[in-house]
Amino acid sequence: MPAIDFPNSPSVNQTHTVGNRIWKWNGATWDVLRSSVSFSTGATGAVGNTGATGAVGNTGVTGAVGNTGATGLTGATGLTGVTGAGPTGATGPTGADADALGITIMTIMQAH
Repeated sequence: MPAIDFPNSPSVNQTHTVGNRIWKWNGATWDVLRSSVSFSTGATGAVGNTGATGAVGNTGVTGAVGNTGATGLTGATGLTGVTGAGPTGATGPTGADADALGITIMTIMQAH
């Protein structure tokens, strides 16, 4: 097969026909679009090594604060405290004697 003489400065999507093959420039290489020559696909090559893991990205923005939850149930009422037993207060003063006021119990009773 003779060497193919491709254009020196092709534009993207430009085609070039050589014999029974049509080639198309993709901006980097010439791709075969159509060929009347029959061909078979070869065996698939081995899988290449896995590339290195990339750098960890920045931490994202903190999300919005959620709504406050419902208020819980009221707890049971506590026990009543012990009633205190304080000391008895002092005895009050003794009242005036009825005889000292010039009144007798009999006088009060007779008036009624």
